[in-house]
Amino acid sequence: MLALSSAVERWIGVREATGAWCQRTATGVRGVWRRYLQLLGDRDLRRVKATDVEDLFLDSRSRSPEWANWRRFAVVGLFSWALRHGMIRRDPTVDVWPRLPETGEPVFRTLSREEEHALCRRLCAALVRYVVVAIATGLRRGTMYALDWSMVTADWVLAIPAGALKNRRPIRIPLNRRAIEALGRRRASGPLLPGLPDRSDINRLLQHAARRARLSSPHLVRTHQFRRTWVERFRDAGGTREECQLVQGWASSSVLLARYWPRVPEARAREILEQI
Repeated sequence: MLALSSAVERWIGVREATGAWCQRTATGVRGVWRRYLQLLGDRDLRRVKATDVEDLFLDSRSRSPEWANWRRFAVVGLFSWALRHGMIRRDPTVDVWPRLPETGEPVFRTLSREEEHALCRRLCAALVRYVVVAIATGLRRGTMYALDWSMVTADWVLAIPAGALKNRRPIRIPLNRRAIEALGRRRASGPLLPGLPDRSDINRLLQHAARRARLSSPHLVRTHQFRRTWVERFRDAGGTREECQLVQGWASSSVLLARYWPRVPEARAREILEQI
């Protein structure tokens, strides 16, 4: 038996000894696992299941983006290291945070229309508007909270100024019929999405609703996945990569390719290459 706490200390010790981690990184990882050992207990490393890992990712005290990054880094890192060194036969985080077998890169979560409707049935009216507009526009969480009725033109186009966007490039996104209906078709003044909870709580509430709706991988349901959902639906509707980049105002296509645009399946690539 290899106790979970012993495995954590061995992993951290190796990373420190090789100079791969500074003291701040080691302290951050220890802090995450100190919390998680209280939740899981100091069990055998080989007995940690995917459901245990999912419970860790859904920990209600894990609210800040910084904690979420430490959480993923600490949990996925430990089990990846243990698998490489033969301490476990299978990495339980793969079922919770799926990764491509060829490259080890994460498989990002998107929502089908059925999942979107199931999620919305578990949300209050303010959060339903948030989800519908987020999927209709593909905007980041910070921009969603900055939206104002003054940004909506007479023909229902969101004209977002540079100051409300991460890359400081103004964009114009037409609202689709579903987003207009969610907003009530009645113009007002003030915030476009009133009644939202604190920005730091929004993803936790979405994940709680996803769990109640029995969606797969509920810990991956958050605002940024709505952005990925927008890109996927834009592509499925016939939009090109260049058009997607222009609509969202990406300065470079490299970010779109690396983080959002799905890779060409091998079978499709083979079909195209056979015609060259």
